Amino acid sequence: MSGDLEVACFDEYEIFVGANNMAVYHVDFYDGVNAAIIGRLSVTEAYSNDRKHLGEVGFLQLIFE
Repeated sequence: MSGDLEVACFDEYEIFVGANNMAVYHVDFYDGVNAAIIGRLSVTEAYSNDRKHLGEVGFLQLIFE
């Protein structure tokens, strides 16, 4: 992990994948879209305390310090 911050764009595809993620991971729409973008970028770790939502995304390990 490099520690750099990057702003990621998204398009219609991530919106459709995000809607699907709502059902797959039992998250709200915004977390579903975030998971779609995170997946596209091959991110596997994120600093977050959102265990209720992003914690449900199977490919993402949450780090909370």
